[in-house]
Amino acid sequence: MSSRAVHFFDTSDPASFAYGWSEPRDNSRRESFWSWEMLLCMCVGVFTPFTVRAAGNLPIAEWFLLVIAGVALVVRFSRRSWPDGVANSRIFFVFLALQTIGLLAYIFSDLYRDSAARDYLRGWARMIFVAIDLVALAALIGLSWRRLVMMKFGLIFGLAAEAMIFGPLYGAWWKFGFAMPATLLGLILVGQRSRWIACAVAIGLGVLNFALDYRSLGAECFIVATALHLPRMNAGGRAFSLALIVVAASYTMFSVFHEKSDATFAARHESDAERRAMVESAAEAFLESPLIGHGSWFSNTRMIQRIEERKIDLKEGFRGYTEEQEEVLTVHSQLLTALAEGGFFGASFFFGYALMLAWALLYVLRTERPHQALVIFLLVEAIWNLAMTPFSGPKRVEIAAAAVLALMLWQESRGRLYWRQEIA
Repeated sequence: MSSRAVHFFDTSDPASFAYGWSEPRDNSRRESFWSWEMLLCMCVGVFTPFTVRAAGNLPIAEWFLLVIAGVALVVRFSRRSWPDGVANSRIFFVFLALQTIGLLAYIFSDLYRDSAARDYLRGWARMIFVAIDLVALAALIGLSWRRLVMMKFGLIFGLAAEAMIFGPLYGAWWKFGFAMPATLLGLILVGQRSRWIACAVAIGLGVLNFALDYRSLGAECFIVATALHLPRMNAGGRAFSLALIVVAASYTMFSVFHEKSDATFAARHESDAERRAMVESAAEAFLESPLIGHGSWFSNTRMIQRIEERKIDLKEGFRGYTEEQEEVLTVHSQLLTALAEGGFFGASFFFGYALMLAWALLYVLRTERPHQALVIFLLVEAIWNLAMTPFSGPKRVEIAAAAVLALMLWQESRGRLYWRQEIA
């Protein structure tokens, strides 16, 4: 193989596509931080939080990804093969097939429910862009850990800048402004440190997030701190620690459904009240119509009214959503959104995605690699998002990035990816 640096879609040498988590397989030399692939990954991360109104909230990053996916498809059909990387995995094509099934289920549900045009166009665009993002990031990142980390560096700057420019949700500067950038940065910086240092940083971030009322992120940090030691434990210790992790994760996930008698609950946990109302209403909606669903954005059902009624019961002083708020309202659960809107088949991709994330996390907890803390955190965060965060524009990019990470780990388990001890 050529000893030159790895380049995106190098047509002269298909085998030179990024094999390692930072280097080509021949160990020639690392890809420069200033390569255009790395800079493009940075731009994708920076512009993910910034959205424009086009078929819903469209992240600016998806304009980049749309072009990259187009180039990837041109290369695919001109070469009649994908460049080496996660795009050559069968699971990658299973993801695309499942998302196609989900899109068809959405189309059928919207036609059956006679959804409003503006709603079904947004719903269909959302499903299409998940596939576009997956193709683009699989092609851009390949098997290069450095590119994925560069994208996360960009996301750190993007999240902080978005909060400073537009202000955080509910005025919560830590929770919806700087918590995630600080957590990502801390875990990236300890990537080459000992597991004890990484554990201490994860615990410190967990304490900080709990102290500043970001309980879910704090719990994720504690899970990372515990999970760092699992690969070196015996079977009994690993089973006990895994049980503790499951209990902690379950408590965190379902704590938002616990009735609060404290009068300050609504003010302190505005997002929890809304999440609970949405999740309960979406679950009921799915059980009412498990196969067909209620259509994109539930435009011809009483779903929005249900959420309003439930939130009125939970939050004192809430009188309902404005038309502008209803326009952008999304259920705080990626999986339940797809189930409630498109029915069982509408969530096809998320079923496969959930299984892949679960496999990847269990695999990581049995093996070690550089940047172990960050890898665990990204997988835990993806699982939390799947269950408890909206299926919104910026989250689409994160869904695709998490799927690519899981596919990279799959390639590692098959002996097709080699770790390097390097600076991220």
